[in-house]
Amino acid sequence: MPQLPPTPSITPPVFRRQFQVCLVLWCYGVLNTARSLSLFDSSLTFTLLFLIMRLFFFAAALPLISAYDLHVPTPNDEVVVVASTTNEHTPDVGKSVYSAPPVIKPGECTKPVVRREWRTLSNGDKKAWIDALKCAGNLPHSDTLYKTRLSGGIPLINETSSHYDDWTYAHIDTYTKSQVTALFFPWHRWYLDSFERVLKTRCNFNGTMPYWNWSLDVANLSKSPIFDPDPVYGLGTWGTEANNWHVTDGAFNETIRAYPVPHTIRRQWTPQPFDENVLFPLEYPNKQAWANETATHIKIQAIIDGNRGDSDMFFADIEGVREQGVRNAIQLAVGGDLAAPTTNPADPLFWLHHAMLDRVFAMWQAKYPENADSYSGGSMQALTELDEWPTGLPPMVNTKSLLPVSGLEAHDVAVEQVMSITSNYKNKWTGFSGGRLCYTYDNMLYA
Repeated sequence: MPQLPPTPSITPPVFRRQFQVCLVLWCYGVLNTARSLSLFDSSLTFTLLFLIMRLFFFAAALPLISAYDLHVPTPNDEVVVVASTTNEHTPDVGKSVYSAPPVIKPGECTKPVVRREWRTLSNGDKKAWIDALKCAGNLPHSDTLYKTRLSGGIPLINETSSHYDDWTYAHIDTYTKSQVTALFFPWHRWYLDSFERVLKTRCNFNGTMPYWNWSLDVANLSKSPIFDPDPVYGLGTWGTEANNWHVTDGAFNETIRAYPVPHTIRRQWTPQPFDENVLFPLEYPNKQAWANETATHIKIQAIIDGNRGDSDMFFADIEGVREQGVRNAIQLAVGGDLAAPTTNPADPLFWLHHAMLDRVFAMWQAKYPENADSYSGGSMQALTELDEWPTGLPPMVNTKSLLPVSGLEAHDVAVEQVMSITSNYKNKWTGFSGGRLCYTYDNMLYA
C-alpha cells in the first residue's frame, strides 16, 4: 500500500539556533549590566561592543529564519513542511490507528459515494449516522494521538476520553495551522473523509458523511429541520439560559464531550452573532449583520462563480472581511460548542456544516478548468493582521505542503492527495496525479 514518506524533522537545527539566539540575548544582558555597574570606562567602548553584539545577533538569527523556509514556493520546490514536528512523544507508526488509503489514479474513481443533504435522508439513514457517531464516542482513546502545537494554551490529552474526543483534540492541536490559513479547506477535507473512514471501518457505518445546506434555511435559520428534538434520529434543538445552554433533547442530549473540560453539548441561538468580538482581536466591520444575510444562496453562488483561477481569493471570500463570512456566521449563530473555534467538533453539527463548506469548495473547483489546480496562500495564522493576510502569513503553501494529522494517521498528508474529491487531480509541474478520495455530492450544480 503506497505511503507518504515520514515527515522530515527540523527540530535539531531549530534547537541549535534557538540556543544561539539565547546566547546572544544573554551576552546583551551582561553588557547592559556591566554598563550600569560602570565597568566600562567610556561610552564609546560600550557602543562599539554593542554594535558587535548586534552584528552577532543578526548572524545568529538569519539561519534560524531560514530553517522555517520562509519563501514563496515554485512548482519545483521540495515538500514544504508546515506541520510542527515537535511532539510530546513520537508515535509508534506500527501502532498508528489508520494507514493512508492507496493512491487512486485519475479515471479510477468511477463510482464515487454520494454525500447527501441532511433533510433528504430517511429517518433510518439519519439514525445510522447518529449511531455511528455514538459508536465513535464509545471507542477508547488512541495512544497514537499526540500534540504537535508548539504554543501553549491547549489542554493536555485526556487519557480517559473517547476516540471521538481524539478527533476533537486533533482539531484543537492543529488550530493555528488549519484555521484562517490556506490549509483550511484541504485540511478539513482530509479530516472529514478520514473520520468517515473511522465510522465505516470501526462502527459498521454503511452511509456517507451528510451535509447541511444552510442556504435553504435563511428565511428562518433557527427553525431549520436540522434542529430536530427526536431522541432517535434528531440532532437536538437549543439550550436555554436557565440550563446553561445545554441541549436537553435529541439523540445526543446526554453525550459527554471531553474537551476543553467534560461537558454536555451546548447551543445558544444568536441571530446577530457579530455584535461582540468573541475570541477575536479585531473589530467586526458590521456588528449589526444577521447570520442569515451572510448565508444566502445568492452570496454563496457568487463566491462559487467568482475568483476564477484564484483559490487565495476564494478562501478569503468564504472567510469574509475580518472573519465575517459564512463559515463564522453559521458557527457563531448556533453558538455554544459550534462557536468555540478549537473544540467545535464536539457538536455533531460540525461535520454537516464543514461538509457543506467542502461542497462549496468542490463546486468552485469544478466551475472552471483553471480552478482545479489553483492553490495558494499562507500557512501561519495571523488574526491581528487579517486585513493584510486574510489567508495566512508565510511560509506560503503549495500542493506538496503537508497537513498535520496529530498521530491519527501514520504520516502527515500532502495537500495534493486531497485536491480532488474524485482523485482526478493532475499537476503538470510535479508529475503527481490522482489522490485518495472518491466521493461527490448529490447536487454539484447550484448552491
